Amino acid sequence: MLSLLLAAALAPSAFTLIDRDHAIVDRVPIEIERYRSSLPPAQALAAWDPSAITSSGAGPVGSRQRGPHRETLQARAVRGGGSELLLSRIDLRRPRAAPPRLPFTLPAGSVVLRAVQFESAAVTFVVSLPGHPAGAFALLCARLRAEGWSLPREGGCDSGSPGAHWFLRGGATLAIDLRAAARGSRAVIACTGERA
Repeated sequence: MLSLLLAAALAPSAFTLIDRDHAIVDRVPIEIERYRSSLPPAQALAAWDPSAITSSGAGPVGSRQRGPHRETLQARAVRGGGSELLLSRIDLRRPRAAPPRLPFTLPAGSVVLRAVQFESAAVTFVVSLPGHPAGAFALLCARLRAEGWSLPREGGCDSGSPGAHWFLRGGATLAIDLRAAARGSRAVIACTGERA
């Protein structure tokens, strides 16, 4: 039941820390570490904690409680052998973060389903919007224009359709990918350069 950092110290060729990041997912602060291992995914997970392994469609996954931390380790095979591991750790003592806000007001009937924020200050939202994609895009465009955003392409908001769209305001960028959903439309909105 070693931590990956301890395992890497004991067997340097087995686990190598690639990078670290912090994210806030639905207001929950999460530490994220990415490792490379010379071991195949199942063996890497077994070295981490053999009792915590389960299988999912994406491959083997381990999850365990260590003191006040909830840890999840995902592993996938990499070309040429070995594996890449993604360790996420939630400190259950930490309070939830304040919810990030979109830098514009959503049209009536819209609901933020998920918000993910990384240290880089980029925030991604998954939003449910009323109506089919063309109507939802028209609602978004009207709201964004009213709040000073522009669509820097030919046709502007009048040529709206499902798919990816970019909006600019000062040094801020919104990337919006709009698709049909079971009920209405769904948008993934990535915001960089500005916070409300």
